[in-house]
Amino acid sequence: MMLVWMFLLAAVGLGEGERLAGECGNVCNEMMLDVLTASICAEAKRTTPIPKLGSFCSMAMERGYRDACLALCMDRKPTYDIAQACRTAAIELPRPTVRTWCEHGYREAFYKTSKDLVGLFLHERNAGTKAPTRNGAPVPGHGGGGGRAASGDAGSGGSGSSGHSGSGSGSGGGSGSNGARGGDMSLSAVYQGSAVALAQAEGEDVEDVVVAYCRGLGLGGADTAKCIRAILPQVMPGEL
Repeated sequence: MMLVWMFLLAAVGLGEGERLAGECGNVCNEMMLDVLTASICAEAKRTTPIPKLGSFCSMAMERGYRDACLALCMDRKPTYDIAQACRTAAIELPRPTVRTWCEHGYREAFYKTSKDLVGLFLHERNAGTKAPTRNGAPVPGHGGGGGRAASGDAGSGGSGSSGHSGSGSGSGGGSGSNGARGGDMSLSAVYQGSAVALAQAEGEDVEDVVVAYCRGLGLGGADTAKCIRAILPQVMPGEL
């Protein structure tokens, strides 16, 4: 899962200076279910009054996760704000049971998130968002170029290294698949109900191929991350 998170960050352009709160919100939403576990509030959900204790625990758990994840993503030190998170719970009956389970959910989520994600965001800050290369040259379509074509010269008669297959027009219209050139290896996947053929050059990482393809679709940050999550497990299932 760490591998997927790293490329989700790369997909939305994180790692370059301080990240925007909106971008980090999308990333943290994508990773929440991979970090939080049902066991954190499992006992609270079985304790009376049901479902009150479970609800307070779950809400605080999500708050603890977001407080830690958003701060780490934006290169800030997470603030442990359990008092504010459980302010309402402190006056709820039965006291202090509701507050106890609220604090449990927040505390467990905050520390688990801080431990699980600090290495990920540190890696991204140190590595930056270096564009993937193909035999030493930048992969076409990586870096936020406009349009849905993965190559900016798809209409030149197929001379580009990874132009979308189809009519060959510069607009990138066609089947939505990367066209394989001579010597490339073709990776097959299914995205949004359509078959996708990704061209992988010798020595090129599979992850870079998928990131370049999804970014070349011009989907935007959150949708690009979803594209990567959908395709990566299909082309390298043994690594996830």
